[in-house]
Amino acid sequence: MTIDGAIPESWEARLGDGGVLKLAPHKWLVPGFCEDYYDGDPDAAETVKEELDKIAGRQMHPGMPALNGPMTSQELQSAGEQVASAQGIDRWKGLMLVLLHHIRELPSPPELQPVLATAESYWSLGRGIPETLETAKGKCWNYLDGFETHRHPTNPGTRFARALLCVLEPLGDEDSQSGTSEWFAGVVWDIW
Repeated sequence: MTIDGAIPESWEARLGDGGVLKLAPHKWLVPGFCEDYYDGDPDAAETVKEELDKIAGRQMHPGMPALNGPMTSQELQSAGEQVASAQGIDRWKGLMLVLLHHIRELPSPPELQPVLATAESYWSLGRGIPETLETAKGKCWNYLDGFETHRHPTNPGTRFARALLCVLEPLGDEDSQSGTSEWFAGVVWDIW
């Protein structure tokens, strides 16, 4: 899905055989790279993942701790504080970046991909205004309202939507951080 028409800064333009114009990250234009990738070379696969993460604004943020597996509310808040301190940002944004990292690991319904892209653009790339998140939040609630019982946590789509609601609040204080991280840990990992 294209969420931005800009060509990423890490991409280069090269003329290939027969005058074919190629636009891609430098590492992808190395002779034999595509063959290595399609042959299952793990280094090539990692290079593709890194570049796709950059394009989608999912690069690892400075100060981001290892975020593997389930985390309690306290662990989420602590990770958010680490990110905030390392980047010189407020603690709310630090928490939002941590939550986005985990949300990307969840299976997502296609209908909510634009909402996720909006949240990623706002928090990771600094694009958009708070009203953009409010509009995205409305779309998320509309998705949930389409289910007879949207409170049922076993449905992957509603679980994703409920987790996504956590990163659609532009402002938060200490109480919000605590409540949001508790809700997120409960919805995503059933840690209440």
